[in-house]
Amino acid sequence: MHKQHGFTLIELLVVIAIIALLMGILMPALRSAREQARRTVCSAHMHDLGISINLYSEHEDGFLPALRVGQDGAVRYNQDVNHHARWWRIHNQAGQMSYWNLGLLWKTEIVENGKIFFCPGAKAAFEYKDYTEEGFPTDIQISATSSRGVRVPYSYNPECISLSDRTRKYKKMPELKTSALLVVDHLTTTNPATGAGIAHGKGWNVLRGDNSVAFSVNREVQDVIDASNSFDGKDYEALDKVLQLLK
Repeated sequence: MHKQHGFTLIELLVVIAIIALLMGILMPALRSAREQARRTVCSAHMHDLGISINLYSEHEDGFLPALRVGQDGAVRYNQDVNHHARWWRIHNQAGQMSYWNLGLLWKTEIVENGKIFFCPGAKAAFEYKDYTEEGFPTDIQISATSSRGVRVPYSYNPECISLSDRTRKYKKMPELKTSALLVVDHLTTTNPATGAGIAHGKGWNVLRGDNSVAFSVNREVQDVIDASNSFDGKDYEALDKVLQLLK
């Protein structure tokens, strides 16, 4: 007769230790692979937005989507604060609605897939799911002090003429320089609790005027953002320096 031998406690502990070691080695690689996939999807979104912006300009006498369109229909290209470059649609206190920035691509039905307007990065401040409760785009109250509307994590056409003149630098497609920043990943002050501020862990995707998408890992960008007292407000010098570094 043959005796059956089970695993000893020491053998089981060795197996568990080996599995834990393998998991410790593989998990960072898996997280890195997932973020790489998100970064690739984000890059594809930006490329599609670039094509859509070109199509829009062809139908609008070369004009890029405006920063915002007022309730009176007047087109405005002045940037009051940094976060205005992320507004997509907004309702005023009277309930009137207007589309801003990339939202004009949706209004004109050039883009029909709402996901394209959102970065899939794990640290994205605004997500597609935030506005799909009853079908995109559902309005939500961003905060107790803000208007109802839709914001996206992409900064659109963020460059301005100068520190004193906050009019958008580019109004028409033919004016765009090859190195011009047309769409940029979310730029904001770092949130210590969530790590928000670096779109893809180490850097930002940027869409340039020639419709090329590149990944910028310039760490000085985050240093400038973190050193600013009001990067989301009116610290134009910090914003403009960041945009230059991303080029």
